[in-house]
Amino acid sequence: MADTTVPSALRVKQWDDNFFVEYIRGNRLARYMGTDENAIVQVKENLTKKKGDTIYFELINKLHGGGKKNNQTLQGFEEDLSQRSWPLTVNLYRHGVVVAEYEEQVTAVDLRNAGKAALMNWSMEHTRDKFLAALGSKDAVLAGAGQSTGPDTYSGNSSAFQTANATALGTWVTNNKDRVLFGAANSNWSATFATALGNVDSTNDKLTASAVSVMKRLAKSSTPKIRPIKVNGDEEWYVMFAGSEPFRDLKLDTNIVQSRQYALERGTDNPLFTDGDIIWDGVIVREIPELNQNKWLALGASSIDVGEVYLCGAQALGYALAQRWNTRTQEMDYEAKNGIAVQQIYDVGKIRFGTAADDTTTPKDNGIVTGYFSAVGDA
Repeated sequence: MADTTVPSALRVKQWDDNFFVEYIRGNRLARYMGTDENAIVQVKENLTKKKGDTIYFELINKLHGGGKKNNQTLQGFEEDLSQRSWPLTVNLYRHGVVVAEYEEQVTAVDLRNAGKAALMNWSMEHTRDKFLAALGSKDAVLAGAGQSTGPDTYSGNSSAFQTANATALGTWVTNNKDRVLFGAANSNWSATFATALGNVDSTNDKLTASAVSVMKRLAKSSTPKIRPIKVNGDEEWYVMFAGSEPFRDLKLDTNIVQSRQYALERGTDNPLFTDGDIIWDGVIVREIPELNQNKWLALGASSIDVGEVYLCGAQALGYALAQRWNTRTQEMDYEAKNGIAVQQIYDVGKIRFGTAADDTTTPKDNGIVTGYFSAVGDA
């Protein structure tokens, strides 16, 4: 009697599928991903089923006409269904490890499991960093197949921010005037980005409950409006991501402290003792410590550091996926060493739609209000 043996190729596929499921489950940004237009991070997997390197995200603008009533003629008075598109080009990202047979006597499948934790952490951190880079990107011109210079140009670390192109920054801050806030007041804005940044001081321009509300009002009044995400049918929310210093200042704001004291449960489960997200005025504020890299060093008033925070609504970021995380193995040095690598073909970018004559004219950040607040470190 012959025993049934599962082909190794199927085992690898099952392992890869499990890896991707666990990657999504463990990714702190996964809760904001979705395949429809209501998600903060809109995921598109079109290229997993067909060849290509670019996925287009679409926007259909709302109708503004008054329509007709009763016996009034509608034919000839229909409204143009205005559509916009934004391209995101995918790239191949991969990483791997090598284990010597002498050091670890395992098979190829065992090696996958041995390196699983390290490769899982790397893949999640890689995606997280792509998200943070996209949030801080300042590309102002749309090219035919993606952003003009890619989402990493002005993000990823403080030095990249410091060397950002002044002309591009000026164009971006002008195009997004109705969705950018420098400190506590709209009057801090300037068409010269460095001037606006220099208006942010360490006393009046901390992240506060009032500033959160101002950013929310900007989102609702900007043109086009930044749509909130909807949950439970018609419940509307925005989500704000902040670095550690602005989040610290918000936690210490009197309005926030009092709301937690009087509006939430008493006892050790109160956020005053447990930490966690801050909820204020229909906005969920989440601390992302890694956003400390999205800082402008010594460029605020009196040479203070200024941090960026991002209030996000629907279709803030695009996630284009052509190939999910999967593994590759290789035997080296006369089979004395075994290598394993993970790779994914994807990319993440800030969704921008043209707001003038066509898709590439006067592009605006579709789902984000960007705020600049004091990011002075602890004394």
